[in-house]
Amino acid sequence: MEFSLAEQVLLVVLVLGSAGVFAWHLFGKLRLIEDGVRDLPALGPDPMEISPEDFYARLHSRRAMLKSLLLDQRFLRGLGNIYADESLSRARLHPAAIGAALSRGQVARLYESIRDTLAQAIALGGSSISSYVDAQGRAGWFQQVHQVYGRTGEKCFRCGSLIHRMIIASRSTHYCPRCQRAGRPLAPKAGPPGKGAR
Repeated sequence: MEFSLAEQVLLVVLVLGSAGVFAWHLFGKLRLIEDGVRDLPALGPDPMEISPEDFYARLHSRRAMLKSLLLDQRFLRGLGNIYADESLSRARLHPAAIGAALSRGQVARLYESIRDTLAQAIALGGSSISSYVDAQGRAGWFQQVHQVYGRTGEKCFRCGSLIHRMIIASRSTHYCPRCQRAGRPLAPKAGPPGKGAR
């Protein structure tokens, strides 16, 4: 049996007391588990529960780009594309910066930015980019305060530079090239012509 892409959308309706949760996605998985956390794959800590010291130890031991790490649910659970971009913007860190290369101060700034971003997003009901609504059918408002996500080509609110977009970990990544220089990987220097090019 073949399905078109439109027919392959997973529709999930959960009824929890008097509230229902409606969600649909074109990617991801849904698993029914019998024995709680034991049956879940290894997930990283919750960003709102990890200590600053543990966050530093986890981040500083990784030689991966920040955006990739923040999207990796084994590193931190529950942080998605929008909130990764917004957290990196608030921390003024380049999305391609390498975790192990950050200073203690930069890691502390990222830690606080992630927590502040999530707290504000929760308070504003999330980001309603396409069809997201909460259990009561209300749209979120966090998209009204996005600094970088979805703003490619628009001016940065801090410096006026144009917001750029690139792909990291197969996801759109939005950032300000002026405000988010910290940790930016440097381009390799070109050698003299004719040397090392084989």
